[in-house]
Amino acid sequence: MKLKLSCTLELQFVAQCVCGGYVYINRQQLKPPVLRINLALGIEVLTFFVIIQYSYKYFMRQITELKVQFLCGGLKIFVGIKQRIYFIIFKLNIISRFTAIHNVFSSNTE
Repeated sequence: MKLKLSCTLELQFVAQCVCGGYVYINRQQLKPPVLRINLALGIEVLTFFVIIQYSYKYFMRQITELKVQFLCGGLKIFVGIKQRIYFIIFKLNIISRFTAIHNVFSSNTE
């Protein structure tokens, strides 16, 4: 018998551009920027979702550097766009939802 645990973490982040710039989601500028990300656990998947949902295609082509740093109560993302670096701080909102899906598989089905 195998026990497969699939975890999905849905958090609501408040994005703040420290060094200027704006937050764009689907080509819409948000004021104040609030970003809802559906995350899977892991920094690689986290970076993937930040690129896909935080940016649009033209913005993705302009990204030269992307770093993710875990802070106390949130994340700090360094986005390098053409020789300029934007510091985007994602602070974890109190409202968060964690769902875990348990799938039980039996090796021998009768």
